[in-house]
Amino acid sequence: MKKKYIRNEDLVWEKVNGELILLNYKTGKIHCLNEMAMLVWKFLKKEKTVKEICEYIFLSWDCSRITLEKDIKEIIKEMKKESLVFVCC
Repeated sequence: MKKKYIRNEDLVWEKVNGELILLNYKTGKIHCLNEMAMLVWKFLKKEKTVKEICEYIFLSWDCSRITLEKDIKEIIKEMKKESLVFVCC
């Protein structure tokens, strides 16, 4: 079974100057997401696999699927590390 991810709903967030700013009250950390990371985080309102995320972003992003998947895996890895998203399955 493929892992599914979901965003951490305990975070406060707001879009500022084209970037998404996230505040984690538990850790006191502020995170600033670039455009692609913002798309990933917003899409993870419901449980999604990396493949589903890639399919969603590929529709609006100009790059190869291989590059996109690599980038998204790295974004998810960093988001997991910072507790911005969780593995749910």
